[in-house]
Amino acid sequence: MQSTQKEIVKSLSEEVREFFFNELSLKNFTPVQLCTTHYFLHNYDCIVQAPTGSGKTLAYIIPTIQLLKKCRTKDAKNSTRIFALILVPSRDLVTQVASVLEPLCKKMEFSVARLVGGGGAKANPETLFEGDCVVVATPGRLSSLLEKMGNLKNWLKSLEVLIIDEADRFSDVEFRKSISEILSSLPKQRRTGLFSATQAKDMEELVKFGLRNPIRLNVTGQETTINPDSDQTMSTSNVAPEELTNHHTFIPADQKLLALINFLKERKNSKILVFFWSSACVEYLAKILPQFLKGQEIVALHGKKKFTRSKIIEKFRKSQNCVMLSTDLMGRGIDVVDIDWVVQFDIPKHSSWFVHRSGRSGRAGRLGQAVVFLTHEESAYAKFLETHEKISFNELKIKGLTEEAAKKIRAKVIEIASSDREILELGTRAFVSFIQAYSKHDSQIVCKLKDLDIIGLAHSYGLLRIPIMLELKSFKLGTFKRTDIETSKISFKDPKRELERQKNLTERQNPVPAEKKPQKAKSEKIEKEKISKKRKRKQKSEWEELQEADRLLKKFKKGKLSKEEVNKLMDKEDSEPENNDSD
Repeated sequence: MQSTQKEIVKSLSEEVREFFFNELSLKNFTPVQLCTTHYFLHNYDCIVQAPTGSGKTLAYIIPTIQLLKKCRTKDAKNSTRIFALILVPSRDLVTQVASVLEPLCKKMEFSVARLVGGGGAKANPETLFEGDCVVVATPGRLSSLLEKMGNLKNWLKSLEVLIIDEADRFSDVEFRKSISEILSSLPKQRRTGLFSATQAKDMEELVKFGLRNPIRLNVTGQETTINPDSDQTMSTSNVAPEELTNHHTFIPADQKLLALINFLKERKNSKILVFFWSSACVEYLAKILPQFLKGQEIVALHGKKKFTRSKIIEKFRKSQNCVMLSTDLMGRGIDVVDIDWVVQFDIPKHSSWFVHRSGRSGRAGRLGQAVVFLTHEESAYAKFLETHEKISFNELKIKGLTEEAAKKIRAKVIEIASSDREILELGTRAFVSFIQAYSKHDSQIVCKLKDLDIIGLAHSYGLLRIPIMLELKSFKLGTFKRTDIETSKISFKDPKRELERQKNLTERQNPVPAEKKPQKAKSEKIEKEKISKKRKRKQKSEWEELQEADRLLKKFKKGKLSKEEVNKLMDKEDSEPENNDSD
């Protein structure tokens, strides 16, 4: 039987209670925090499925630190032991989870080691581990360190708790490989927790051998479904927060950008997160949208901004009314509690990601709204999600969507792209990345590339030309409205980039022929052969002369010839002409 709030509070140490109620200023545990803490502290391995924004991070931090209280060692400063390992899918989540952990761990005299690749990787990673340790890591970085650091496997022998957050994300091949390598280095006698917003069957299969006394907790709103049989498949119904309202809006393909601009204009005092397919799409729209949304703050977040992402997220978190353009990087775990609207400009790569995206709004008990932009060719997608992801939708109408307004937007975008080659090229890359991604998403049964209005989308992107792509080979694109602008003459505003472009153009137009080794003339070759023959004959003649001279000297020594006779015979040989070739 599950413990009550009072019973849970009573079971926690003074340090944990003070951290929760005083430092975090929280008044009550959420349902997922209550049930996870109860079962973790009663020696269960927990497989937890709960809506985004329900407090999953604290749901594993609180019982983990409580369990580790008894592990504190007296000689901690003289040795290194890793007592808890928390695996998360991205460097941003490492930062977020560690920042929550560190104040509490400091009270309990545990250090926190953050393990991330790229710019966060230290030359000497051993300095990250100090005394009794809690490690927060991405699987790739930890797997890499296990190969390089001999001490690390020894330090992990003390492990008491393994947490895998966003467990459904680890179904990707590269994550599975890293996780398998990590699990082989961990002791089997441990507490394990898997946390996700949707089912994580692949990950459950992977860690199954390490689960002891497993229990599945499916938390939906204020209700918790408890199933001690971890092999039983449970429904993912109501995985979206109860406070979240999902909408869909149907838009003509050529009016998609217009719809986004009008939507954002109508909500200029709101905090809005907009999801796109790729980094290229984010970069392009980050250049275009400020031209239409004067006075609205716009920030961009994507995977290429590794070293500035934390600052961008923090800026968005602190803002009251800001628009963030993002890839699916923001779709998981990153905690910004007061997002008013989530916009899915493009459908996600995996339909299960829809919940994670929209769940960035309606967090921590706040009301939230989410909308997905669908072209008329994608109208079946909403029904598909209702059936397979158990998501209910309201229809949303966006004002001011007309063909004439869309044409004006396109004309303005073309004008912007014509003034700077960087924007021209970004637009092409964004469109190419969209087409390539669309051909690979997992909802092809209802959203096929061949059904899209490619020309309408190209107009909406403000393209001057449709790029040649293998994916578009079968499409008839004759009705695309090309401009008279000669794209080769559009220059970069950045002088350095333009100088480099002009240099490359000149090299292509005036290629320097590769230097060829001069071929030997046939006559020259023949002449050399003649000289060689003459040299050989001369050498032979000289040799014969020496031989004859030696023979005459021997006869002179034996008394067979007088000195006068020898000189006479040698003078005769010198006077004979060489047998040379005539020219």
